[in-house]
Amino acid sequence: LSDIVFVRTWYPVSIPTFYNPVTSLLKPAGEKDTWSGMKTTGQLRYERGIKLKQNKDSLYKPIVREKRHFNKLHIPKALQKALPFKNKPKNLEKKGKTPKDQWRPAVIREPHEKKISALLSALSTVNNYKITKAKVRHREQLKEYLKVKQKEDEQKFKRQKEARKKVYRILGQREKKRQKSSL
Repeated sequence: LSDIVFVRTWYPVSIPTFYNPVTSLLKPAGEKDTWSGMKTTGQLRYERGIKLKQNKDSLYKPIVREKRHFNKLHIPKALQKALPFKNKPKNLEKKGKTPKDQWRPAVIREPHEKKISALLSALSTVNNYKITKAKVRHREQLKEYLKVKQKEDEQKFKRQKEARKKVYRILGQREKKRQKSSL
């Protein structure tokens, strides 16, 4: 593990030499400007109007990002109590429910079905009226019952009080007799 190792990470490569003699400088003084070397592939494409083939991978694609959903911020109740009022989360009103006619498809009824639904709605209104009337009657009866019950309780309490008075009076008289007899 502690040994030092030298690794040969290079290797000599012999490159073939390319020999391209330029003889333009040997031309007479007036003809030296007319010499031109080999054209580049870019120049040849431009002269002949050849366009490069584009790779499909190098073309830009539209960016599609999914909408991110964040969980609601949850603050523990113990921490909420410790916060000052301005930092406490306020209970915002919830959005009202959408009416049924907006989320439920419209139903077109036939005349026979319309008659049936009208009859059922009439029956339900009559039934609701009966129920409300019965509730009112029940409340009134309950009030009357409570009044009668209260009167009965008062009478019962008076009777018990009078009975106690009699019992205590008798006990008191007996106690007096015992005290006189003991003296």
